[in-house]
Amino acid sequence: MRKSELTREKQRLLWEVFIIDNIEAKMKGKMVPIWEKYMLTVDEAVQYFGIGEKKIRMLISENTDTDYCFTVQVGNKSLINRHKFEEFLNQTTSL
Repeated sequence: MRKSELTREKQRLLWEVFIIDNIEAKMKGKMVPIWEKYMLTVDEAVQYFGIGEKKIRMLISENTDTDYCFTVQVGNKSLINRHKFEEFLNQTTSL
């Protein structure tokens, strides 16, 4: 096998492990679907809204002290209020 084929196979196996871990976590009741979460991490917001991580982090820093503040800081971690961020995006014409 070539290196690229090994890399693809490795990615496929890692993806399968990830899926199995998520299924097991859901069965134990530990995971909440993203669309049901009140607060999202930056990575979850990237997946949910389809906006890049850099853009979301820029929007967080630009709107921290404004009326449109949609985040809560927990230590160094920014949590995004999903409903407030949706309202912010609905009122925005371009990012």
